[in-house]
Amino acid sequence: MIRVFILIFLFFGCCEERVVNSLEIGALLMVEHTVFGDTDAGTDLGVTGITKYLPGYVAFARYHYAVDSKIYIKDLINLDTTKIIDVSDTLMHIQGIAFNDDSCTFFCWGMPASGAFINPWQEDPAHPGFSKFIIIEIDTNANVLRTHFTPLRDAYPGMMDYYDGRIFLKPNTRDTVSIYEYDMTLIKRIDLGVGGEGIGYDYRNNTFWVHDGNYFYEVDTTGTIQFQSPSPTYNNEAEGVLLLDNYVWITADEWIHGSIPNGNRAWKLKVK
Repeated sequence: MIRVFILIFLFFGCCEERVVNSLEIGALLMVEHTVFGDTDAGTDLGVTGITKYLPGYVAFARYHYAVDSKIYIKDLINLDTTKIIDVSDTLMHIQGIAFNDDSCTFFCWGMPASGAFINPWQEDPAHPGFSKFIIIEIDTNANVLRTHFTPLRDAYPGMMDYYDGRIFLKPNTRDTVSIYEYDMTLIKRIDLGVGGEGIGYDYRNNTFWVHDGNYFYEVDTTGTIQFQSPSPTYNNEAEGVLLLDNYVWITADEWIHGSIPNGNRAWKLKVK
């Protein structure tokens, strides 16, 4: 179900006291959408990453913890699901996803489908400098084209993005974004000064959109906040961020963490 709003978030409209500054100028909420309404599947069902797809479409990551991991592709008009890509044979606990429009493929970040639970920041003895968390690249039929182990510095899967041969990783609980070449050679790391998982790269301004649950921000490569607005999510939940066609999209798995019926939601917001 889609609900369309014409609301402006202003600092004096928040339900809790916050220290704010002149950057908090608000955002226009265009759409609130329940991505997955099947809460009968249990409390371990969640929406995580979000990414662009072909023109007119958007893709969401759906994880049902140890049951399955899928990518739901939806049209941008009615947000109806048009295709489901099941990556459960390769990946569990899917987190960040990123569309590679150079080859019409997806990057996905999470745990291998086989094997025991993996602790964050734990090195894989078989691959020094890396963890057992993996990043896979798949085609739209879920065929795995390549697999990379996650560098130890980023070994807690969060969100990701891709642009022009570069992969952007923002690990969970960290303020940094790591920028890699296509072959996962590290280019550099940037301290954005903002926690949370969400990361969306704006190639036009060379800035990043990030979301920590309280606010979402535009941050430049020096870590300077260019824009901020209160988050529309419940209980400070935050997952993916996407900049698409001059709109910022945010996802949050509020069903898992907040037990909100139909709480796996996405928001489309107009900024600037």
